[in-house]
Amino acid sequence: MTTKSMRTTSVRLAALLALLTVTSGCTSDSVAICERRKECYTSTLDVDDCASSVDNYADDSSTNEGRVTDCARCIEDKSCSEITANCIDECFLVPGG
Repeated sequence: MTTKSMRTTSVRLAALLALLTVTSGCTSDSVAICERRKECYTSTLDVDDCASSVDNYADDSSTNEGRVTDCARCIEDKSCSEITANCIDECFLVPGG
């Protein structure tokens, strides 16, 4: 392997690792919803089971998928009391595990 090809390979590997690091920190909408439900309402909620239930609900139709997305957007950066006051319409029909 030449020095140039080794450098190119190293740059590509670094870029791939950076991308994986960034994307692995992302949380799905279903996990975000369930983590907030656990934090705000039901401390014993199993987040994995809840997220699976929300994912199944979202997979049923594009309408349901939109509801999950809307709920996740609504709860983002809100306190528990703000979620209760402002996100009922977006989150009411989304199952909670």
